[in-house]
Amino acid sequence: QSQCFDLLYKNTAVDVIDVHSYMNNKPGYVISDGAGGKTFLDNRGWMKIAQRIGKPLMIGELGLHAAAKDKKKKVWDETPDYFESYADVDAAKPWVEKTLNSVIDADVQLSYWWCYQSDRSMDQNNPQRFDVTRDRNPELLRCFVEANRRLQKKLATAKPK
Repeated sequence: QSQCFDLLYKNTAVDVIDVHSYMNNKPGYVISDGAGGKTFLDNRGWMKIAQRIGKPLMIGELGLHAAAKDKKKKVWDETPDYFESYADVDAAKPWVEKTLNSVIDADVQLSYWWCYQSDRSMDQNNPQRFDVTRDRNPELLRCFVEANRRLQKKLATAKPK
């Protein structure tokens, strides 16, 4: 398998592996385990793949979809402690931290949190709106600052003060 990766990717113009990571209420994306069962592909798995083909990993979209209880019954049946809105900081924070920790644990050096938002009233009034802002939910924004500090320290990229 590694010979196949080398053949396909070693001398290609591909400079970076860019993935989207929306684990939501799962430990990763559900994929085939190759033996008829299922397993999860998480950020460590993405990193392993990138390392095997000798390319850096970038998570171009990292995020969590808030799940309305009346529209996402399966999510709530599987995960009763999930969150319905980023406005509910107490419910959202553990999931945001879990997602950020998955990036740190996998040693992903670059990721972008997906914060889609627009000025359309349908988006502004959506309780599942996707943005995290200093005004709306500063405690969640602090999670990103702290995660960035921990990642820099882990990767020894933090500048001394």
